This record gives sequence, structure tokens and C-alpha cells, in this order.
Amino acid sequence: MGEAATATAHAVLDLMPEDTVEAIEAKRAAFESAEADDNLARERLRGDLFCAAFFAPKTELNRLFVPLSGDLNQAAEGQPVRPGVEELTQRLSAEHHFFHWRLAFPEVFAKGGFDVVLANPPWEVSQLSEEEFFATRDETIARRTGVARKKAIATLETENPRLWAQYLKSKREYDAVNTFARGSDRYPLTASGKVNLYALFSECIAKLSGNLPSSVFTNEPTDNGRAGFIVPTGIATDDGNKLFFDAISSSGHLASLYDFENREKLFLAVDSRMKFCALTLGREASARFVFFATNVSHLRDERRAFTLSGADIALLNPNTRTCPVFRSQADAALTKNIYSRIPILIDESKGASGNPWGITFRQGLFNMTTDSALFHTAAELGASGAHRDGPNWIDAGNQVYVPLYEAKMVHQYDHRWATYEDNGSDSREMTEKEKSDPSCFAQPRYWVKETEKERVLEGRTPRKWLMGWRDITNATNERTVIASVVPNVGVGNKLPLIFPGLNHSAPKVAALVANFSTICFDFVARQKIGGTTLNYFYIKQFPVLPPDQSSSIDLNFIVPRVLELTYTAKDLAPFARDLGCDKNPFDWNPVRRALLRAELDAYYAKLYGLTRDELRYVLDPADVYGDDYPSETFRVLKSNEIRQLGEYRTCRLVLDAWDRLIAN
Repeated sequence: MGEAATATAHAVLDLMPEDTVEAIEAKRAAFESAEADDNLARERLRGDLFCAAFFAPKTELNRLFVPLSGDLNQAAEGQPVRPGVEELTQRLSAEHHFFHWRLAFPEVFAKGGFDVVLANPPWEVSQLSEEEFFATRDETIARRTGVARKKAIATLETENPRLWAQYLKSKREYDAVNTFARGSDRYPLTASGKVNLYALFSECIAKLSGNLPSSVFTNEPTDNGRAGFIVPTGIATDDGNKLFFDAISSSGHLASLYDFENREKLFLAVDSRMKFCALTLGREASARFVFFATNVSHLRDERRAFTLSGADIALLNPNTRTCPVFRSQADAALTKNIYSRIPILIDESKGASGNPWGITFRQGLFNMTTDSALFHTAAELGASGAHRDGPNWIDAGNQVYVPLYEAKMVHQYDHRWATYEDNGSDSREMTEKEKSDPSCFAQPRYWVKETEKERVLEGRTPRKWLMGWRDITNATNERTVIASVVPNVGVGNKLPLIFPGLNHSAPKVAALVANFSTICFDFVARQKIGGTTLNYFYIKQFPVLPPDQSSSIDLNFIVPRVLELTYTAKDLAPFARDLGCDKNPFDWNPVRRALLRAELDAYYAKLYGLTRDELRYVLDPADVYGDDYPSETFRVLKSNEIRQLGEYRTCRLVLDAWDRLIAN
């Protein structure tokens, strides 16, 4: 009986009645007859042999019986496989429950897949948890951590061979699953990196319902199937699942994605911070999304809902093809409008032309853990006979030690945001009085040899200043993107560096600094950040004005303001000189600084093509749509300013600056 005949036989079985005892017996007999078919048994053996090749323990005892390609070929021709191979395969099939969809439901796959698939897959990483494994077997091992636990486990080989064998067996089972997932070609979209079962199930479900091509189909997928399942939201937003999400979204098989935060305990056993989604697959021109829902009633709130097509997702995240996350319909619409006008910083699909700034990155200059042997404290340098020279130290041999900047020391337009006390134990924000002194420098915890810094920086840039951003952030902080110019010093790994091409002048780079620090840029960043780390792949996909779109008129407005905001201390004199300024640092004036920043915010909002109402929305959605609108943009900034200043000053200053721009 061939595949077509098998499918027909099973289709006939489906039509047989089950309304009497006799009918049920007749249907059972027909099923057993169909299952006993020699061709079906041959195909089942081939499938089992294939799976057993991954799951068979590769021990000296088994090595002669592990299925090989020749065994599969023999089985396909109806010939016996090597002695012992089929027996091992049958044992492994019973132990691991090998299941072959095409053979179990031939009539379904002859038609292109299931009409409907509903599922709640496991949300587990395919990796042995030693703590869980030993929790019920040896609590003393379970309570240990790190190296101590590894050593205790190693002693089991001689002290408790039975438990050691159980441990190896369990570990081998996980390894076999991962090897199968990565090597069988069954999960080409989701089996990269650390294998997560929910991702594998998602890909399987998409194939079973005909929403992705699959080798299990006798015919091509029909595009008529639907699937609904509940998985972590990372299926759409995590980099490791980007191939899967791109496949379902770009092909038009994503129907809806409803994201929930478990704060209202929809699932009692799931952590309240867990984000999960109800994902629906099926042929649709565009998909419906809701994010940050906490109960099902939010799905009916059209203010929260928005639609995105595959083309929209490719526009918003062209490099990763992951799903952008919006709190509201207005967030989605405004962000799409910005991306339709402004290109991303680096479009990897376009090669060199997709990187108009000629940017390269580096994860700081020194790793704060692995490079710690290169770091020196003030106490150590002082004890060695070195003396202070401005922000630096100089030892008896004239070796210069420069500050090692950490991310927490900088803020937007401010390389003196925080300083360490003399003992290096605590950091604090620098005071307004300290910042009013241009000779007062931020003190780091550590200094590094200037020669070490130059060695690491060699070939990167001849400029005597650097540009970087804080690696740790959050979409709900007062500001999300904290980028700054800093002196040419040592830089820790949590302050990644941007190196624009040397063909771009310092004034152009100053405009790039301003671009990263504006409120409309920050608004977009908040739609993209899914966690607390601002990785390169986020930065690359933010919309940034390319260098050729900054006219001389634009630079004449932007550069003087960036200069005045950044050049407040003598250690940034090289940056000032590159911008054509040989004067003393500018006075630190908080009121004037707020005005200058507001003028830059308004100017870039205009360059980004925003209307006044769109700028109002960016600053405060409640100002446009009311207090109950489900988006918050800069809620923390607003709350802090009202508490400290008695008003949302940024909003007032930016809108006033906008009105002056338009009036002129």
C-alpha cells in the first residue's frame, strides 16, 4: 500500500460510523488492518531508525548497532537492516516515544495539514537543571552552586555509581534531544543557540497547520489551516527566534499576537513578570497585535490594538525581522511614519551603502572583569609615588595613568554625571557646584596606563575624544538612550563605543550625538527595547538622520548647542577644538541647558517630520488622548519634573521651542 492508498484508507476510516458496538468493532478491525500494512511498517521503521541514530547512546556496547545511512536505505528497499540495529531501534522508540506525524495522519497531510491546531507547549529550555535533578536525589548537591556543585557531582562516579549513572542518563537524554533538534533538519528556524522547547513546538505547529512548508506534507500546504497556541512572547521578539518569526510574518501566515504580562495572575503558577502571548497562525494580509495586556478585556480595547504586515515588520526591524513592541495604536502609527521617512543607522542588507556613517562598534575598551589586573586605584597609585595631574596620574617613570570611565559616570551631554569618592567604594552624582568648576573632573574607581589604552584603541580613531552609550537601560527609565561624548580615556565594557567614519567631520559627529539624545529618537527606542540591555542590534535599527541630510543651516543650529552642552570641563577641550572652539569651557547653567536641549528636541522633531500634535503625543500621550490612554512614553520624566520643579518643564520648553521654529 503506497502513501496515497494509505491516506485513502485512513480517510475511509474517518467516514466509518461509530454509533453501535458492531460499528465500533468493525472500525477497530479496519484500523488494525491498515496499521498492519507492510509498506506502513517499513516507513515506520525508517522513521524510527532515523530518530534512533540521534538518541542511541554512543557507547562501546552500542557502537555496532547505532543506525547508519545504509540501514535507512536497506529499510527503504524492504531489506533487513544489520543484526541488532532494529532491536536497539525498537527499544529506543518505546523509551522515547518516537512519533511520525505523516504516518499517524496520512489522510491529513495528503490534504496539506490540519485544519486547526490548538496547543499549550512546554516553556522549558532543553537543558538538564542540576538543581532540580538532585533536589529529590541528593539535597546536599542541589544546595551547592557553581564549581562546588560540579566537584560534588564528579565524586558520584566512585562514591555513588548508581546516582552517577542516573545523572549521565538524564544528561544524555537532553543532549540527544538537542542533537536531534539541531541536526535532523526538522527545526531549521528555531533550533539555534540554546534550544527552547516552546520554540520547537511553535515551528512544528506552524508546519502541521500548513502555515510553513514541511517535508511531512504529501501535497503542498493548503494555506487554509489555523493554529492557536500560548508561548512566551520571546517567540516574536527574541533574536534566537527571528528566523521563525520572519517566516510566518513575511509569508502572511501570522494572524494575531496578543501579549500579556502576568501581573493579574492569569496563570497562578507563572511568575508575575513573565510575558507570554496567544499566537494565532493563518493566512492574513496583516496581523493584529496587542502588547502589555494584563487581562483579556484589554484585547477588546481598540486603542491598544494595531496591525502590522510583513512589510511593516521588515521596515521597522529590517536586520533582525523580530516583532516591534508597541503599547498602543498611536505608538505603532507614529513609529511607522518615522521609519517611512528616516533610514535606520545601519541596514545590514545593503552592505556599505547601508552604513552611511561608516560606523564601527566596540564593547568599550576594557572588560571590567577579565581586564581587572590592568586597573589601579588612587590608593595604589599614591602609595607607589605617583602624583595627580588633572584627571590623570603620573608615576616616577613618567608613565601616565588615565581614568577608566564606567557607564554610570555619564549622561546625555554630560561626561561628569557621577563620580567616585576618594576611596573608590561608592559613586554619587556630581553636584551643580562641582560642575560649575571647569577644572573639577569626574573621579573614576580605577585608572589604566595610557599605553594600555592606546594599545587597545590603536587603529580605531585619531580623535582625542570618544562617543559611547550606556549598555544598561530600560524602556521605562526617565530616558532610555544615554549617549555622550567622553574624553579619550579608558572605557569599561558597559559603555560601548561608536566610531563614525573619519570622512565625517566633527560637526557632523556632533549632530549624531544630538540625534541620539533627542526625545523623538528616545521615543522610538522605547518601542524597541525588550529588556535591560541596549545591544548593537537595537542601535543599528534606530532611525538616524544620515550625514548627507544635515545641511549647513542644520549644522549652524545644532553644533553650537551641542558644543555648549558638552564642553563644560577642560578635559573635553579636544572635542571643542575639533568643533572650532578655542575658548574656555562654557558655564554650567541648568536653566540654560534645559532651554538648549528643548531647542534641539524641537529641531529634530521637525527634521523627523513630526507635526506639533505628534510631538505633543511623544512628550505626553495623556495631553492628546486623555489620562486613561494605554501608553506612557516619558511618564517617569514627567513625574520627576512635576515633583522637583512643580511642572512638566521639558514638555513646556520643547513645545515653546517648536512654536518659535515654526514662527520663523
